[in-house]
Amino acid sequence: TGGGRAGRGGAARKQPFAVGAADGSVLSLAGVYEFWKDATRAEDDPARWLVSFAVVTTAAEPGLDRLHERMPLVVPRDLRDAWLDPSLDEADDVRALLGAVPRDLFLGGALEAHPVSREVGDVRNHRPDLLEPVPPSELEGVVDLRTGELLGA
Repeated sequence: TGGGRAGRGGAARKQPFAVGAADGSVLSLAGVYEFWKDATRAEDDPARWLVSFAVVTTAAEPGLDRLHERMPLVVPRDLRDAWLDPSLDEADDVRALLGAVPRDLFLGGALEAHPVSREVGDVRNHRPDLLEPVPPSELEGVVDLRTGELLGA
């Protein structure tokens, strides 16, 4: 719940942020998947094969930890091929690959984050302008993710 906004009585209110690659490129997030058969369905049932997947998360990097304690594991461009290599299935090799992922993407400048409209919290809203940066005049009491200071205070 970090990255909040000071409300009445000093209580924090949530402030949504958009996080992305600073250069505007596509982010690759680590994930795992598995194909499996549903033994309760007939052998010829096309719905017998199921796919499950999950995004791998990690402790949030410094700065982004003001938004939430966890974050998706971002796979840098130079590690994408290794992450997608299906022959990489030994636990030690996977641990080594995970250890190669940098932990300073936000403070190092590869990731950026900016406050966006609180309207993103309503699933009925689907406008592209919701991801535009919020004007500074609306950010009094919002935590600066890089410094931890309150804006407009």
